[in-house]
Amino acid sequence: MDINLPKRVLLLFLLLSLVFSVFFAVHITPLALALIPLAIVVIVAFFVKPELGIGLFIGGQNFFGILLFLAGVDRPIIVYPLMGLSISITVVYLLIQGKGGIPRKFNAVMFAVLFFTIVLFANFHRTIFPHHTMIKGFTFVVACLIPFVALNFLPGETKFLKSSFIAALFFAAIPVAYGVVGLVQSGIGGASQRFDALELVNINQYARNIGFASIILVWYFFKAKSLKLRIGLFCFLGLSLLVMVATGSRTSFIATAGAILFYLIAFSEMNFTGKAVSVILAGSIAAIPVILGFGSMTSRFSNLQYMDLSVAGRIGMWLAAWQHKFDNVLFGVGTGNFASILPAWAVGVRLQFPHNLFIEFYMEWGIFGIISYILLFTTPVFLWLKIRRSKDYDLETKKLSNLILTFVAFTFVLGMADLSAPFPYMYFALGIMSAIYSRKLT
Repeated sequence: MDINLPKRVLLLFLLLSLVFSVFFAVHITPLALALIPLAIVVIVAFFVKPELGIGLFIGGQNFFGILLFLAGVDRPIIVYPLMGLSISITVVYLLIQGKGGIPRKFNAVMFAVLFFTIVLFANFHRTIFPHHTMIKGFTFVVACLIPFVALNFLPGETKFLKSSFIAALFFAAIPVAYGVVGLVQSGIGGASQRFDALELVNINQYARNIGFASIILVWYFFKAKSLKLRIGLFCFLGLSLLVMVATGSRTSFIATAGAILFYLIAFSEMNFTGKAVSVILAGSIAAIPVILGFGSMTSRFSNLQYMDLSVAGRIGMWLAAWQHKFDNVLFGVGTGNFASILPAWAVGVRLQFPHNLFIEFYMEWGIFGIISYILLFTTPVFLWLKIRRSKDYDLETKKLSNLILTFVAFTFVLGMADLSAPFPYMYFALGIMSAIYSRKLT
């Protein structure tokens, strides 16, 4: 029987999916039986449309969280290797098909990620919190570094990348719908508590994932030509922001609203009046639920003082950490050791990282941490400028690079007030920018 390699790969993955799904279901919970047909459908669809693998990574944190919850798994960290696998398998399959390839030029973003990785692991042996640091390192490798490397082998054609972003909306829609159903069932809309949609995904991570997808929604809204599609995307965006507001994640809300406004003002192809109307409309969609007191967002924004443990803890950590700014200027205190410089009250409430990448990188890695931080956010801007100014890139590629730069802006805002170092979407943005830049030059 003459079967070419891609078909053999397809048959292998179908077989493995059946074996592992049955094993998974029998040993964990009957609910996991629902994953068997779902796994088959997704895998078959993937081999028809490999873009689904990239889309699965973008919407994967919440999507995988739902699947693992249904399967009875109580280890949230499993979400991260699944995200890394979705991109790795996609790239391997594309390479088997002869698409993509090894980038021939070592660009600035690659250098930034390489430098960051060296600094991270060069300080690994100094940790005094091995469990916390191992989780941090594992998450970085499987959900940040591996996807970044894999993305550099992708075909940089805009058609493929656009399809990947559109596919991401499918995987992002499921957690949003899941959240809407949860809101209706819990009746939490008028309450003061935060809405925790997924038990296996941190409430802020859930909101960030929705925020990242919301930026893609806005981009696709302006590309869509059908009025019905635009209405559907508009409703999708409204529901996404509604669920985000219900989570009470202030930084995610600010970062998402800021990124959307940034994209509308800087990159949308509208005249001044159109941009003004779009900005007002987008701002209204985001602000109305907050103004009306929906969920906990209003009360959380009105409590920006030391009585709010979330804000007080972060500000307190920043102030306490900054008292040690000259203690370890060159090399810092070591990877994962930020908690070692904090007062007892912070350690007592399990505050192990400062929710600020600037402070975290500096305190743990010294001046090298500051350099790595600057490079992670300036090198994609540098590539974006080169893409915009070069004649080697077509107009569609330049437009797509605008969207990627918006992703970078989104992660930058999050990094200043909410994140720890391993954040998959930051490295996704870096990887896509690098792929666009490299593919067009090879």
